[in-house]
Amino acid sequence: MSDYEEVWTSESFEDIIPMDNNYQERYIYSDYDEEYREAYRMASEFLEGEIWRKYWRYPLFLLDQLRCEICPYAKNDKKFFEDWKNIIKTETLGEGYCARRDGVTYILYQQDNSCPERKTYVFHHEGGHVIGVHSILYKDILLSNDKQKDKLEDEATIIGRNVFLPAFIIKYLLKSFDYETVKKYYNKVYHVSKQYFDVRFKHLEKDLRNMIYPECIKEEAEKELNDLENWYFLETLVSF
Repeated sequence: MSDYEEVWTSESFEDIIPMDNNYQERYIYSDYDEEYREAYRMASEFLEGEIWRKYWRYPLFLLDQLRCEICPYAKNDKKFFEDWKNIIKTETLGEGYCARRDGVTYILYQQDNSCPERKTYVFHHEGGHVIGVHSILYKDILLSNDKQKDKLEDEATIIGRNVFLPAFIIKYLLKSFDYETVKKYYNKVYHVSKQYFDVRFKHLEKDLRNMIYPECIKEEAEKELNDLENWYFLETLVSF
């Protein structure tokens, strides 16, 4: 058994994380990460909405529902760079940005990146900025080299992974399948890189302690398990 293949044998959802909505009690008695408490709160509240339930598996659809403009660019697109450089405040174009312009939130991403897994991470991360309302509340900090920007980047990563790769659901899948199978499933179905999944797993228990889950997470976990079972069955057939 690898280091990742911890086994959860109980059939009870409550053995994954206590299912309650008493925010005040959980904040007082649970092992919360005080530094990033706000990020976990915003991710938890977002999971309560209908948009999350309908679109958490599809980052671009979810961002569209949040009225974001998705704007691809080529790495060496000089016209694009000139058009945006005063807003994103950079000397060269990176892989992705969350920026506010004329009252609209934009997700800018490098379309000629040949790795779909990398794009997945960019959408998860920039989506974390959107859900955290960073481009509105902290616009100047987000697009600067201020030390506070590092914390906003960390918050975006925390929000993104808990919205699009919920710890509760992943742990529920690991009750029925081994780690490598679940990782391969996320790689093939959701274009999550194996490295990204490994990093996500390292934060699984911490996120479970810090998140508050709505009742619908149970149904979503069951749906995901059913999808995984169907995918695994087809993978098994192909291998013969």
